Amino acid sequence: MSELDNFGKLNLTNLHKIIVGVDYGTTFTGVSYVNSLKNHVDDVNVIRTWPGPSREQDETWKTPSRIAYKVENPSIEGEETRWGYMVVPRMKSYTWTKLLLDRGSQMTSQGTEADIIEGNGFLKLPHFKSKARDVCADFLRGVYNHTMAYLEQRYSPEVMKVTALEFWFTVPAIWSDKAKEETRKAANSAGFGSRAQDSISMIAEPEAAAVATLSTLSDDERELKAKVGDSILICDCGGGTVDIVTYKVMQLKPIIRFEELLPGTGEKCGSTYIDREFYKWMSKRFGGAFDNMNPDKKRPGSRFMKEFEGHKRDFGSLGNHQKFDIELVIPGAKDSDIYEQDNSTVILTHDIMESFFQPVVDKIKQLLHDQLEQLRKKSNVSIQTIILVGGFGDSPYLNNTLREWCRSQGRISLLCPEHPQASVVKGAALRGLKGLVPEKRIARLHYGLSVMFPFREQIDPQESIFYYEWDGLKYCNTRMEWMITKGVAITPENCPAQEISLLHKTGESLTFSSQIYTSTEDTAPEWHSFNSVRQVATINYTFSESDLSLFPSKKRASQGDMHLLSISVKVNALASKGLLEFRIIGPGGRDMGKASIDYD
Repeated sequence: MSELDNFGKLNLTNLHKIIVGVDYGTTFTGVSYVNSLKNHVDDVNVIRTWPGPSREQDETWKTPSRIAYKVENPSIEGEETRWGYMVVPRMKSYTWTKLLLDRGSQMTSQGTEADIIEGNGFLKLPHFKSKARDVCADFLRGVYNHTMAYLEQRYSPEVMKVTALEFWFTVPAIWSDKAKEETRKAANSAGFGSRAQDSISMIAEPEAAAVATLSTLSDDERELKAKVGDSILICDCGGGTVDIVTYKVMQLKPIIRFEELLPGTGEKCGSTYIDREFYKWMSKRFGGAFDNMNPDKKRPGSRFMKEFEGHKRDFGSLGNHQKFDIELVIPGAKDSDIYEQDNSTVILTHDIMESFFQPVVDKIKQLLHDQLEQLRKKSNVSIQTIILVGGFGDSPYLNNTLREWCRSQGRISLLCPEHPQASVVKGAALRGLKGLVPEKRIARLHYGLSVMFPFREQIDPQESIFYYEWDGLKYCNTRMEWMITKGVAITPENCPAQEISLLHKTGESLTFSSQIYTSTEDTAPEWHSFNSVRQVATINYTFSESDLSLFPSKKRASQGDMHLLSISVKVNALASKGLLEFRIIGPGGRDMGKASIDYD
């Protein structure tokens, strides 16, 4: 049955909205969609046709997350950019840009070989773009325009004009809140959610994978089925990041219910780090002959890198004696066991290829081991199944190595669903279609406010002394009140509102701000001056003149009134958009509105 047959006859009266999942990845990007009248995992479609001459087959699950600009490529005609498969090897292009959105995160480490990579189109911005978000937006604009044109072909322009689109963007679970917000801004700038009836929400990549996997494993017609009470570990191995989260299945019928068991973990150790290892090896073995080559010959999308990508994708599917040839003219390179000068061919043995994979796979195994150890210590839960998803999840070498590792850990089975690279993007659409969310999420960080408390002699630091004008007493202004506790479920009862006091004097601005801090420590620090405490955002809120009457005031001689604004800041533990939300609560529990957030 064709895709169009699956849609049936649609009209303007019965099509409520279309849910679109967007998996913007470090190396590849995919899009899925489903109309809201559907209800099954198999109703979710994935766009399989992407424009561009560098596409090697008619249908593909994703398009490369790559962009080239006309200003640097005179051969580009018409539009200002080329993206995805429209970028051909001779073009100067940029890739892995997504990783630049999360520089300096508390929860991830950074690559150590950026200097080798950046000069070749990886992890680099054009000289005329100062922000990674702008380059990401330029790429996503191409994805958005193609998605809209594709949907107009399927549903007709008339239907699309009046139909709401609900976009669900996936983001690594290990990303900072700022990186998530930067992704949302890039998507919005690209056109996603720009129409009045459209919206953008965010979902963590392993959560999307869990939604898709559990939807499949709950189907009675499937050979493999999940059971209520099962503990399932999702290992999402993508191009740039690896996310690991463990869920417990609470219910499968009539709706799926599941919850997180403990804080997830992850690292920036996806398949792009194999490319890093390859570049390091090439630099070490060929030295300046490779380092000083024309970047066009070795940049993303070049023949050289495309051949390596093909070998990387297939590695592990054949025996240990296989060799891998990659054509590359290296000026000055002599015949050796790794290079044939006559054929201009780099020769990679099985052991050499494995040396590129091993540091990355070892890191993934360590992350899995740490998660299992936490489970054993904190919840006495044993894992029955590890679900391997993501683009790197399709790697035969990764599958074989992790399957052997699982056997060494006891009775743990490794399951890699068909088309693991599509699990996340399909799960994103299912999230919007069915509203499937974990009933309980576990905080990975402490989140809190710096609150003024009476100063404690011999306890509070002397440099934090502050005399409050309202009452003239001595206070400490660096104490923390934590609204979200690391390792604890993010629920309304576990996220208490925090009281703060603001002083307003006649004639001053009615706009106030409070800083949000986070900490990775297991035990939350008492003061924000600790090294592990980092300011990550600022909450902004504005009162009206009429609000002042709700608060106590004092007369000041010839200086007007002074009001003490005692309010509470409440985190929305049930926020559905995938981003932090806070509310301001005034006297008598009065809701004084939603606060805006600026990320640092």
